[in-house]
This record gives sequence, structure tokens and C-alpha cells, in this order.
Amino acid sequence: MLDPFDEIVIQNYFALSNRIAVLMRYKEQYHREFYMQTMSSHIDFIRISETKYEMITRGFRPDKEVEKLYTCLEMIDRRIERNRFRKQSFEDYLADLPMEDLERLESKYIDGNEVEISNELLASLLEEIDEIETALCFRTGVEPDPEKIAVDLNEDVEENLERLCDFFAI
Repeated sequence: MLDPFDEIVIQNYFALSNRIAVLMRYKEQYHREFYMQTMSSHIDFIRISETKYEMITRGFRPDKEVEKLYTCLEMIDRRIERNRFRKQSFEDYLADLPMEDLERLESKYIDGNEVEISNELLASLLEEIDEIETALCFRTGVEPDPEKIAVDLNEDVEENLERLCDFFAI
């Protein structure tokens, strides 16, 4: 039986193309909204108390606002690049699978059909996803902590709680 969190991870990997497209649209929208705003000084009314308002002048600070724009666009670009790396690595793995295994995985995780998939294939798939995530960590200069990579849960609730607290550093 597959862990529900693992199911979500696998579904997210099969939906990487959609995630990349969403990020690209968000980047375009953010860029467009920035240039649609007023870039001149303007007057705003702000509420000071329940019955008292104050009129203030707000100015557009190009030095700060343009820096925020480019910082945000760079963050979005990094997310897109990470997801493209995930997608390419995952597609390389899927291309090496036998056609019948690939069809079963796509039927289950893309089409949403109830398909029986062997535990060996699921274990191999999850192992590949872990390797992709580890490679991504190394590419970004973050070395993953080997003790925190995998958390195995069992029937003991207290022990599971302790493991999860250790995993999330609580």
C-alpha cells in the first residue's frame, strides 16, 4: 500500500508541465501588472481611527520598485528552471521504462483510472523521484541531510509523532 504523501508526490511529478505553464503565466501577469500601475506620485486617504482620516502623498520609488520586480522575476525563473530540471529528469526515467509500465503509470496518474501497479515499479518510481530531488539539492548548493531524507512510519502513534517532529525540526 502506497503512502498518501507518496501518491501526491507522484501526481505532482506527472503534472510538472502544468506547473511550469502556470509559473510562466504568473510571470507574465506579474510583469504586466507592474507596468500597468501608476508610476507617479498620488494622494491616498488612510484611516487613522474609526472616524478620522488622513491624506498622504505616496510616491513611486523606481529604485525600490524595479528592484522588487526583478527579484520576484528571478525567483519565478529559478522555480521554472528547477521544475524543468525535474521534468526532464523524470521524462528520461519514464523513457527507459517498458511501454506497458509507462501506460499503467500514465493511466493512473494522468487519466485518473484505477490501475494495479506493482510495488516494485512504485518503489523504483519513488526512488527515482528521491534521486531527482537530491540532484536538485546538489545543483542549488544544498546538501540534503541523509537522516531527514526518508521518514518511515509504523503503527506506533507516539513514535510516528516523534519521527515527524524530528523530520520537520520541531
